[in-house]
Amino acid sequence: MPLSPPPGILDQCALDQCALDRYAGNGHATYVDDDHPGHDPKRVSAAFGWRLRKLRHRRQLSQDALAQAADIHSTAIGRMERGAREPRLSTILRLAEALDIQPGELLDDLGKMQTSRPKGS
Repeated sequence: MPLSPPPGILDQCALDQCALDRYAGNGHATYVDDDHPGHDPKRVSAAFGWRLRKLRHRRQLSQDALAQAADIHSTAIGRMERGAREPRLSTILRLAEALDIQPGELLDDLGKMQTSRPKGS
């Protein structure tokens, strides 16, 4: 059963992160390609975070328990789940091992997930 976020949630995550970037003044440019929403790094990060949270909940793990099992700081788990941090490949591998899944389950079809509002909305 594929994991898909509720409609519109990834848009909100991306907007929230853009607001945080502006507030922090970190200079991150926001790239939005309405024809290819999967190419927007903020939306892909939000989709990854949503999937990570769902898989963690499915395993009934707290953020702290997952962090300990994957040897990752617990704040990093929270930042990834909010879409505020993009994990390195080594982190994805450790997360997959801790969740007892294949790494692809964290990544498959992230760019194809419903991430944009319908035209005219």
